[in-house]
Amino acid sequence: MQSSQCPSLYFHIPFCKSKCNYCAFYSAVPESVQQVDMLLNAELTELEQRIAGLSGNIPSIYIGGGTPSAIAEDLPDFIRNILNTCKSNHCNIVNDTEFTVEINPGDLDGRFLEHLYNYGVNRISIGAQSFHDNELKMMGRRHNADAIYQTVEKCCEIGFDNISLDLISCLPGQSLTIWQDNIYKALDLNPSHISVYSLTWEPGTKLEQQREEGLLKPCDEALDREMYYLTIDTLAKAGICQYEISNFARPGKESLHNLKYWDDMDYIGIGPSAGSHFRNTRWINITNITEYIIRMKDSKDGYDQKDIISNDDLVRQAAILALRKTAGININEFQKRFNLSPLDYFQHEIARNVEKGYLEFTFDHIRLTRKGLSFYDLVAQDLI
Repeated sequence: MQSSQCPSLYFHIPFCKSKCNYCAFYSAVPESVQQVDMLLNAELTELEQRIAGLSGNIPSIYIGGGTPSAIAEDLPDFIRNILNTCKSNHCNIVNDTEFTVEINPGDLDGRFLEHLYNYGVNRISIGAQSFHDNELKMMGRRHNADAIYQTVEKCCEIGFDNISLDLISCLPGQSLTIWQDNIYKALDLNPSHISVYSLTWEPGTKLEQQREEGLLKPCDEALDREMYYLTIDTLAKAGICQYEISNFARPGKESLHNLKYWDDMDYIGIGPSAGSHFRNTRWINITNITEYIIRMKDSKDGYDQKDIISNDDLVRQAAILALRKTAGININEFQKRFNLSPLDYFQHEIARNVEKGYLEFTFDHIRLTRKGLSFYDLVAQDLI
């Protein structure tokens, strides 16, 4: 592999202590200590494969899941091994490398967090989801609201100053007042970043089954939109401004790792079901822990198929990802990268969506309007 700059790295830890009722992501309860050890060793093997021949500073590292904190006893050693592997392969983790670990409230103690802090983790993403115990129970979350407060308090005591909270809106039976209370309670914890996702009813999940049985009723679209705009306005007043459809941050605390995705930059995913986009090629690793471990042990690749992205697909992919950001598509940067103007390339698509009130121009950008933020999927489909 020829020498190249280091991309961002994502490590997927596909373990959870239990499956949440809304979750359709690939995850499993660990079968044994041995399985956890073998999986982490396999991921280190893949890391060696992926970064061989690369050099330079790593922009960001993200350890997600699943739930990384579900294997709290093993995670610090895994992080230390990541650092050593990167260093021995001339990929540097420096002071401005954003290093995020996802955790669930109630899964850990102060000693675990101290290990993360000492190994250079500088950003914590907490899956709070709600501050109402009845909502947490309905979602199948293992923690209660008190555990969220305790976890944030521990993080702050240890020295973490970049803490993100995840929240889920539009839950069955959730009123606008209850949702607003969730936002206020999140703000009371003074996070630097908040991610807000509207509940999606995924096939095969317990919530979807309960909906089909008539036990749960989805939130209607009008209320969904009202909650969304309330979120934008309430967080903005508190100094946490929207920078992407579902993400809000204080100035300078935007997720650098996720911005790599939305800026359509290179990243490498490590672990079962992890996706990668590197050198105009994309792939997704096999979604099976056992098979993944076997492949890494046999020095085989972890994916089933690699796709070379055509130039037309690259252009369209870059456009729809950029539109996720509130800043939108930078016309000048887009033209420099692809040697074409998005105004010409998407002339008819842009015109249609401007007429519908979904897109607008601002200086040298094309971006979603406030109305268009709620209709991003339609705009993206049009551009595709």
